[in-house]
Formats: sequence, structure tokens, C-alpha cells
Amino acid sequence: MRVVAMAAVVAVPQLGEPVGCSGGDDSSIDVTWTHPTSDASLDVDLLGCSGWDRDVANHRITLDAGWTSCAVQGTVSDGGLVVESEPMWIRGDEDVQVDFGLPVAPLGGMGARVASRGHGIALTEVLPGFPAESAGLLPGDVVLAVDDWSMRNATAMEFVRTVVGTPGTPVRLTVARKGTRYDVEIVRTRIPAQH
Repeated sequence: MRVVAMAAVVAVPQLGEPVGCSGGDDSSIDVTWTHPTSDASLDVDLLGCSGWDRDVANHRITLDAGWTSCAVQGTVSDGGLVVESEPMWIRGDEDVQVDFGLPVAPLGGMGARVASRGHGIALTEVLPGFPAESAGLLPGDVVLAVDDWSMRNATAMEFVRTVVGTPGTPVRLTVARKGTRYDVEIVRTRIPAQH
């Protein structure tokens, strides 16, 4: 039986819930996934476990006998940008097909390093020569929203998944700085690997 698990609807581990695997019968699980063809580097991690085989080129991994409850995560990278999917639970001993919901390369970003602050996403570093600097953003600025999507309780990776997109496309940020709130539009650009 083939089970399709979409990233938007699959339950993910709650805070404090261990991510890992539990033993089961002696069957193996084949996990396949879909991802549009692109120039990006696609990788898949099995969280909290070891002893499994993967064949990324053919979009397939095989979990060794005994593992019946695991979390997998897809990662796509292009240049200096890395985007991770949410962890996806695999339960039972049936073959599973997953869609990590990752963006398709080429990837463009704003050229800043960030950290979650609970009330928004703080810019910890603004890289020279990239869109964030050109838009006047500074370290310490806090992004409150991306294209009207609130970043109030977002993780840094949730912010990255939201702000990354095709190079040359615009994204609007709502930013707070020293009590002032304003909107700024940034045009995404490819970030070279050395950044």
C-alpha cells in the first residue's frame, strides 16, 4: 500500500517529543519521495537513527529491518542557501511516498543570517553587497512578517522557507527597528556558496 504524506498536513513531533525510531518486525520500509528536477543538491536525513541505506539519485531510501517508526527530513541546497523541510513521521511497515515541500532551485535569498526571538526573526548579520544591505536592513532589525505571513512564533528555518524563492522575484518584509515598524521590498538574489 502506498501512503502519500504531504508536508502541510503530516503531524510533526511536538516540542519535547523525542525524534527517532522504534523497533518492530523484520520487514524493511522503502521510502520514496518526489521533488521536481532542478540543479539543487537534494539530501535526505533519517533523524535519530542509524543503519539505513539511501539512494538519493533515485529518490529512494530503504530502512533496515526492524525500524518501523522514524522521522525523515529533506534538505535542498543551492549556493549559500540551505532549506530544510519539516520532519516527516513514517509509521508502520508499509512503503511510503513523501513530499517534502521544498522549493525548487535556483534559490534566491536576501543575504542575511537570522535567529528566532519568539516575537519575530532577528537579523544577526547582514552580508555586504546583497539585497538586505541594499534595502537598508541592519543587524538587530526584527522581521515581523513576510508577505503578510506573521513571523511572531516562527523558527529561523520557517523564516528561511518563507523568504527564499526564485532569484529576481520580490518579497516584502515588515520590519521593526527601535520601536518603528515599516515595510521594505527586497528582490531575491542567488547567494554564492562562499557565503
